[in-house]
Amino acid sequence: MADINIENIDIKDIINDPIISKEDMKIYYENYFPYDNFFTWLGKDDSEIFERREFSFTMSDDRYFRFQCFKNSEELKKQICKLIPKKIDIGAIYNIQPNMKGDFNDDQRKFTPVQKEIVFDIDLTDYDDIRTCCSDAKVCDKCWKYMIVAYQILKTILEEDFGFNHILYAFSGRRGIHCWLCDERAKVLQNDGRTAIANFIKYKMINIKMNASQGLKLPLHPSIERAIKIIENVFEEYILIGQNILNYEKGKNLLESIIKAYFIKNDDLINNKIKPILNNNNYNSVMKFNEIKIILNKYENDNNKNTNKNKYNRADLVIKDFELNILYPRLDINVSKHINHLLKSPFCIHPKTGMVSVPLRETDIINFTMEKIPKLEEIIIDHKNGKKNSKFFYFKGAFDEFCKKLKNNQ
Repeated sequence: MADINIENIDIKDIINDPIISKEDMKIYYENYFPYDNFFTWLGKDDSEIFERREFSFTMSDDRYFRFQCFKNSEELKKQICKLIPKKIDIGAIYNIQPNMKGDFNDDQRKFTPVQKEIVFDIDLTDYDDIRTCCSDAKVCDKCWKYMIVAYQILKTILEEDFGFNHILYAFSGRRGIHCWLCDERAKVLQNDGRTAIANFIKYKMINIKMNASQGLKLPLHPSIERAIKIIENVFEEYILIGQNILNYEKGKNLLESIIKAYFIKNDDLINNKIKPILNNNNYNSVMKFNEIKIILNKYENDNNKNTNKNKYNRADLVIKDFELNILYPRLDINVSKHINHLLKSPFCIHPKTGMVSVPLRETDIINFTMEKIPKLEEIIIDHKNGKKNSKFFYFKGAFDEFCKKLKNNQ
């Protein structure tokens, strides 16, 4: 953390990003940022709780200030409107006010995080090894399908396996989804409990650069069975057709690696039967996928006398593992494991895109397009013309609904 006195910062030194201006950000923070909802969401409308919540502010020159805290929404608004940060991060609730941290430098055990939402971060760049339409920061409707399936699987795990009810999903502002698990019994978990949940959700992907080992073991866990069903319903449309994955080396290499992991020392199968199909330029991905399923099942039936004793044979497991490697949620579990980890606040403006990091309903995730997300520029134009930006207030309505539900259950 930079050793800088916040009181001495000149506002003209803070805003220097070419996509946003000081004036526009000031208008946004003064008129649109939902401070009252934050008081409900992060402090349960209780000043004693809220003032122990850590906020972190990042300036446009990348100076940042951790362990900021505020008694109520009015204090929070006053400081944000003064500083105009380019990013706001949210941290834990501590046993004391975070800005008193320096009083305990001699004994940090007296300064302890006691509560925080469990958070999950899903970013499309983590799918670059298997998305064919875009890469890096680029996002399109085709690759957003990865986010839809990741959301559906994560949602069912959190709700059905763990019984959580208060889950906030938000667009990251550029290329992903943030998930905030806000149930009280989740918030009080320490690092070991958070790690256990994160590890339960995580799926071990095949590493094609190393000698891959068989990923799926029988019997399959019910959560994996459920994830497979979700994936199977859309795999042809989203991946075989939408990504045409098996006409790209990344897709062919992944499937070949998985086959090798299950059919060990079967070079004849790989070289003489599988590779000719994968390298057939007259086949599209659907044709290749269906043909390889037939080949694997025939090989298994001809060579494995125990193939009918289990629910799935090796051919089935190859296909399911391939599908899971492509569409199962790819979580940055380090974000989820630590109670003091910061995550970007909803309603921040992304400095590169100008988009608002808005909360999302389920229908918003399923029917997502970038054009539906409000941009700072649009909000300011409408504001100066005396109009409400309908995009912004639609998504703010999602946050209103979430906070109302949360308040009714406190």
